[in-house]
Amino acid sequence: MRSESYKYHDTEDVRFYLIPLFRRIWQVWSSRDYNTVIVRRELLQYNDYGNLFLERLLLKIHPNVILDFDDDISAAKKEPRKITSLFGRLMLENGSKFTDSLKLYKKFIVG
Repeated sequence: MRSESYKYHDTEDVRFYLIPLFRRIWQVWSSRDYNTVIVRRELLQYNDYGNLFLERLLLKIHPNVILDFDDDISAAKKEPRKITSLFGRLMLENGSKFTDSLKLYKKFIVG
């Protein structure tokens, strides 16, 4: 079953990005109610902007976060990649998002 935001994918509607963002912010905030949080791959799949703000927020408010991944995601994303577009530079696009996120986490599940 497709998520609510996926129906906006083909229309290039900004809601495709906003709905998951607000849902994820709510999930990050709600993580305080749990003993352990496991992040599967990355918090925001379609967002390479903003200096890993959700990861940093989660790690600030929750003491026990584990990153779970089983592939070389940096290779799949062709990281590191040079940010050449003006829009990407203005939006603080991160050309090595996954690699940089590894430096933030202290615990991992690698398969």
